[in-house]
Amino acid sequence: MATFHSRILTLSAASLILAVTHGCGDSGSSKKTTAQAGTGNQATTPQTNPTRTRAGGSMMLMPDPIVDFGDIQDYETRKASVSFTNNGDQTLEVFRVQPTCGCTTTALEKTLFAPGEGDVIELTFKPKGSGKQTKVVRVLTNDVANPSQEIKIKANVISSVTVTPPALSFGRIALNQGATRSLTIKAPNESFELGDVKIFGDLRAKSSLTLKRLSAEGVVPKLWRVDVAIDPSIDWGWYTGSVRVNGTVQDPADASPRPVTKTVGMNANVQGKVQASDSMFRLLSLPQGRDFQKNIRLSRADGQPLEILSAKVVGGNLANMNVIIKPLQNSAGGVYELTLVGNTGDITGVIKGNVQVTTNVPGEEEIILKIAGSVRAK
Repeated sequence: MATFHSRILTLSAASLILAVTHGCGDSGSSKKTTAQAGTGNQATTPQTNPTRTRAGGSMMLMPDPIVDFGDIQDYETRKASVSFTNNGDQTLEVFRVQPTCGCTTTALEKTLFAPGEGDVIELTFKPKGSGKQTKVVRVLTNDVANPSQEIKIKANVISSVTVTPPALSFGRIALNQGATRSLTIKAPNESFELGDVKIFGDLRAKSSLTLKRLSAEGVVPKLWRVDVAIDPSIDWGWYTGSVRVNGTVQDPADASPRPVTKTVGMNANVQGKVQASDSMFRLLSLPQGRDFQKNIRLSRADGQPLEILSAKVVGGNLANMNVIIKPLQNSAGGVYELTLVGNTGDITGVIKGNVQVTTNVPGEEEIILKIAGSVRAK
């Protein structure tokens, strides 16, 4: 499924338009349907509470900072307004309105509020994923006692379609054997229409899928099974990919159906007589200018002596990556340790490359160990 991010925009003295558009998961529709939030958030004009005031500073008062949308379809877009008032005796300044998830967009047109003045923060919620969710929007101001306040958005997101399992791991596959795993597509929404189902990524060239409907016409939920088969001809190594399910769902309020997409990640670890403790050098996240080393052990599954003839980095984007080959003592030449060494330098972003290994094993004379990681700024 999809990764979470947030985007922070600082308010200018004149206006604030804060929008976060990246998603938290699979996408439903870009078309919006407007709905007000639950009790207390129907109002679009500021509310005041005369019993809560402050002398000697600004005071941001939000009478109802909780928005509860209740049940919401995953393809819907909902809107709400949260009102606030400056109940202090000095000017209130709103520095930032900060969603903590890309599912939420906010808007506030001004930043300075005199004593007694207020406004509304507009919220737009485009749900991702499914189930009960609580999202937070932080409001940062010069309120002398409470400079950071929260608006909470609650919803129970109902999926128009689900795909299980949420990730498809083939695990370790024997070389020249292939493997098959299955997914189930379930659509509780009777208007859902299945479109195409496709494979992407490393596994696309060496795998295929078969789609079969399990439920009878007119029966809800609608059910399908997807069998994903990895071809026996796939080479030794680590592979990733995804299955993408596309369809549409009909909202009664719309003339046209809305697109719905679900994505399931896949991985497979193909090994033969040559066995590796890992088929990928996993460097994880490293800072700039950091020395690193990562070890992988190679041996033979049949107990016969293994000889590593060479190992080198190919296609790497770090100029100083090298591989050290070391036969382990007391292993009679049957176990080797490969150590990837290098320095992250001054780049940032994804670390790429492979380690090409040549061996004395017939049919596995060349194997590829992937390199994966990232470099973050200091």
